[in-house]
Amino acid sequence: MTIFFNDVVNMLDDLNADELAAWIDKGWIKPEKVSESSDVFHATDVARVRLIAECRYQLNLDVDTIDLIIPLLDQVYGLRRELRTLVRAINAQPDDVRQKILDAADNRTA
Repeated sequence: MTIFFNDVVNMLDDLNADELAAWIDKGWIKPEKVSESSDVFHATDVARVRLIAECRYQLNLDVDTIDLIIPLLDQVYGLRRELRTLVRAINAQPDDVRQKILDAADNRTA
């Protein structure tokens, strides 16, 4: 399903076109540019819009605060992706190797 700018604006009651455009200008949202006048939003973009909207409208965070937390959230999500990759790699190992990894992790946290 293709999601365009106006579709995203219409998904959220509190969101208006000017504010979404400002979020894009700030780099908080990075839709795919398909033409000079048209952006396509993917599911991850829409999820990010919803998160920012929740911060703005429900948590009443100001723009400067959101400017601070967006990079931190990006780091957290990046780390989660890396951990998922690491877990898949560990799970692909033979039982004895996985056990050695678990033992080494247990010794390190003790």
